Amino acid sequence: MKVIAESVGLGGLSDEVALAMASDVEYRLREVAQEALKFMRHGKRTRLTTADVNQALRLRNVEQLYGFSSSAPLRFHKAAGTKDLFFVEDKELTFQELMDAPLPKCPREPTLAAHWLAIEGVQPAIRQNPSEEEASEILGYSRVSLSGKRKRALHPNADASSSSFVDGSSSTPTDGSVSSDSSPKQKPTVQEYLSKELQVYYQRITSALLGPSVDLAEKAVASLQFDVGLQPLLPYFARFLEDEIADNLRDLERLWPLLKSLRALLANDSLHIDPHLHHFLPALCTCIVGEHLGRETEDHWSLRNYATEVVADLCVKFADTYETLQPRVSMTLLRAFLDPSKSFATNYGGIVGLTKLGVYVIKLMILPNIGVYYDELLQPILAPESADEAMDERTDGDDMPSSSSSSSSDSTGAQRVYSALLEAVGVYLRAEAEHCKLLLSRKREGGARDAEGDQEDSEERRHATIRGENPAQAQVKQDDVEESDDESDSEDDPFGELCSGELWQVLSRVFGESLQQFLQPQTIAPAVLMDSLI
Repeated sequence: MKVIAESVGLGGLSDEVALAMASDVEYRLREVAQEALKFMRHGKRTRLTTADVNQALRLRNVEQLYGFSSSAPLRFHKAAGTKDLFFVEDKELTFQELMDAPLPKCPREPTLAAHWLAIEGVQPAIRQNPSEEEASEILGYSRVSLSGKRKRALHPNADASSSSFVDGSSSTPTDGSVSSDSSPKQKPTVQEYLSKELQVYYQRITSALLGPSVDLAEKAVASLQFDVGLQPLLPYFARFLEDEIADNLRDLERLWPLLKSLRALLANDSLHIDPHLHHFLPALCTCIVGEHLGRETEDHWSLRNYATEVVADLCVKFADTYETLQPRVSMTLLRAFLDPSKSFATNYGGIVGLTKLGVYVIKLMILPNIGVYYDELLQPILAPESADEAMDERTDGDDMPSSSSSSSSDSTGAQRVYSALLEAVGVYLRAEAEHCKLLLSRKREGGARDAEGDQEDSEERRHATIRGENPAQAQVKQDDVEESDDESDSEDDPFGELCSGELWQVLSRVFGESLQQFLQPQTIAPAVLMDSLI
């Protein structure tokens, strides 16, 4: 106490005063220490920190100590000339030194960044996630395999014998050790571990699809459609089909099994296809509207028809998940249909694809464009004499160019397009005929109900008179019921009016008597349907 008093300029302190002050200081220190221990216990800690002492001083309304922190250890020095006196050396700083010191760097603003912890159960190899070495140090064992052998991931273009490790190594260690090659190797974004069985399965399926044996290809397609547990291989199959279809557009023998395998994958209920639609749709659309499929003498029309069926099934299956899928596909096919610079094969694919999408698509996208398409592109090839007469009567200013080529290939393509248009009109007319038949049956039932209703009305009026009611009020109630029945019948009409008289004249001019095959008497009388059309 005498030393501290002398440091503040109070010399000559008596022993009695020093002893009394020492006891009081000891009491105050014990009190602060007890309060600091309370803060330590409430903090669920076992080590006392300077922050606990500062909190105790604040609780006692005492100014807290500055310059002490838990991260910096305190170094006590023994005071010279004393036995048990220690102190912490404080460096004296001048304001000039503080002013000359460089400013610290501004702290970085807190930000948030999202990254994938796992994708379908596989951890991506990105810098935010721990690497294999770091995970091994944290977990205390390797995540590669308990037996020390790495599982291998098969690349879509590699076979089972030449498959590489996920980290890029090209040989399989037999003793469980990691290769000592220190050359830099690029790691994939997503690590995919495939068992040896899946690798062999992938190799066998791809070899069968690309091989010459038709029987093996059919068995491979059946396996893809019904086997379960193929989800890990789905990304590889999707990329394989996309690449192979693009590379074999001129080889129909390979395109057929590839398209069948694609449809088999879509039909497999155990697979989650949604993330891989962007691989399937471009390949399918290419098979539908591609200008050059196979050789000129080969039947690429059947392949286009098959591809349209697959696209139609795909639009139906994922209509609820992707609401814009069918409109986008429809617009792609419509552009292929109406583009005069494209070949007839491309126009044919667009027409057949739109026809497969349903009656409403035919009504909105095919029927309004038949007349112009026929006059500008089909008539000059199918009926050159009629085209010359129409050119004389046609006004100037038409934008669509007409073709004057009469080669055999153009003639065949024009015939195919004409048949496709006729089939689309036939699908629509058959659907409308069934609808008209349904309406006529309802009208006949309604006429029978009217005859019965007249008798019931007279009975109702007679009973109303007997009950003392006004017969006019009873008639009003009956009329309201009949109006509600008529409204319900009109709401059941899914098509409305088929087409205007002008459009029907266009269809008759283009197809002529060929339309009569869709107006069969066993379905509905042609005269009745004509009255509903015009």
